[in-house]
Amino acid sequence: MSVSRIILACAMALSMSVMACAKKIYTVMTDTALVQNPDDKKPTKVAGGEVKRGETLTLIEEKNFGGKKFLMVQIDKVTTKGWIDAGSVSLGKLTSATILRDTDFYSRPSLKSPKSGKAKAGVVVFVLSTEEQFAKVQSPGGEGYIEKVNLGDANSVIRSVNIPGLGAAVVSASSTYKSTEGKEAEYDVRNLFDGGIKTGWCEGKDDDNGVGETITISFGKTVHLDSVSVVNGLALSEASYNNNNRVKDLTVSGSDRGQALLTLDDKIIDFQERNMSSDTIEGSAFTFRIDGIHGGKVKDTCISEIKITGTEVSNSGYGGGYGH
Repeated sequence: MSVSRIILACAMALSMSVMACAKKIYTVMTDTALVQNPDDKKPTKVAGGEVKRGETLTLIEEKNFGGKKFLMVQIDKVTTKGWIDAGSVSLGKLTSATILRDTDFYSRPSLKSPKSGKAKAGVVVFVLSTEEQFAKVQSPGGEGYIEKVNLGDANSVIRSVNIPGLGAAVVSASSTYKSTEGKEAEYDVRNLFDGGIKTGWCEGKDDDNGVGETITISFGKTVHLDSVSVVNGLALSEASYNNNNRVKDLTVSGSDRGQALLTLDDKIIDFQERNMSSDTIEGSAFTFRIDGIHGGKVKDTCISEIKITGTEVSNSGYGGGYGH
């Protein structure tokens, strides 16, 4: 055998050896936990084996238990090992991206294909593949195609709402509680203006009771604020209301002028209204600052709904076609 053939044969053998030794990497698609033996009636969780959406795992072994595929894996950067349902992971290390604005999912990479759902601004998704102007993404609600222009960095997210009588606005918060990746909208600030008290916003400042945290709503025009109504706490249930902090003192400020302190009573799971037409609070933006709380069992402070009324300020005074 010639020297060149020997070198080629050795290179091929080495390549095959490297491929055989290469470990498969999986990305966790939903929060779950590794278990010791999936064949048990009540599988025991592995100590320290809780895994979050977005974490990566290295494959050790594949096996079926009761007709269902499980993977023996090791958590990235630690030695913790255990079994995981194959349906909870996706092959490869997936890239994450943030949905920049509310948009639609499509069943195929075409604007003419059927819409398959709604994509919520601020939610982190996994990019599975790309094709021309579309990306196929996975969110906790499933898979679908979305236009690439609607994906980007979390700092560029536009959270739009519609305020009855005042029109379109953009809302933001100084912090927001996030339970896990992919569920960024669960306590999103837009929940405060969606018309329902079963959803809400919770501040996300660590090891703090929320005092000093703010919510801001911005319009493309100057508005005179007439009234503010607040559903305090997380009003999803009596238990969620009592578990989390509620707001006691809420300061409302206009970007141009004026501010007022709203003192909210506790144990009222309904709107508390304050007429503010005489306070002369005006601006293209209004900020709500938490200045006092009613304590719950945990430190997170929550509000379920904010309703505001106002009148657009024209150059010659109040008016402009908007009512109270």
